[in-house]
Amino acid sequence: MAKQYTVSDLATHAESIILEAQRNKEPIHVSMGGAAAAVIVDADLYASQMMALAEFDRIFRKEASIRPEKSEE
Repeated sequence: MAKQYTVSDLATHAESIILEAQRNKEPIHVSMGGAAAAVIVDADLYASQMMALAEFDRIFRKEASIRPEKSEE
């Protein structure tokens, strides 16, 4: 399960929280006023997820462009 910290925790312990995200390769959720505010992830993990998402998007768009149009009868 993902760890969760408050904005106050982040202000006080930013370095250790970032090191935790890098070490565990797991997202860390940050809340503000009891509501979700941000997510901290390792930069390498973020980059690989963005590349995977871009590849998925490329494949999906290619598949969509080769599907025949539906005819209306």
